[in-house]
Amino acid sequence: MSSIRNKLFNDKYKEQPVQDESDGLLFFHSHSLWTVLKKVEEFYECTIYGILELQEVQNELSYYPNFDKEFDGHIRDAWDIPKQDLLRAMKYAYDNISGEYDSYQDYIDLIESYLVDLYTGGFADER
Repeated sequence: MSSIRNKLFNDKYKEQPVQDESDGLLFFHSHSLWTVLKKVEEFYECTIYGILELQEVQNELSYYPNFDKEFDGHIRDAWDIPKQDLLRAMKYAYDNISGEYDSYQDYIDLIESYLVDLYTGGFADER
């Protein structure tokens, strides 16, 4: 366990043998998602270039008229979207993103489209 601890917190540039064990440090609730991802990048010597996180997606959706409670014609307040609906919309966007150079904004747009279809009787799952 100490080699994982050293890799994560001290020796980020030293080569470490592959180990199939966990010291539990990455997944305590006291670590933010961003801290965990940074440690994962260091440990696996990789770059994580995209993430869809529930609260950030809700925040982004709150600027869309369909989910902005300040807009008269909104469907639902972004902060009142059930977690399960958001997770399904995020999976839908991930599974159905179309291009080679899709941006974060493209994912958010597809999530918004899915939720609009879901709440207005569309058929987003059948596209």
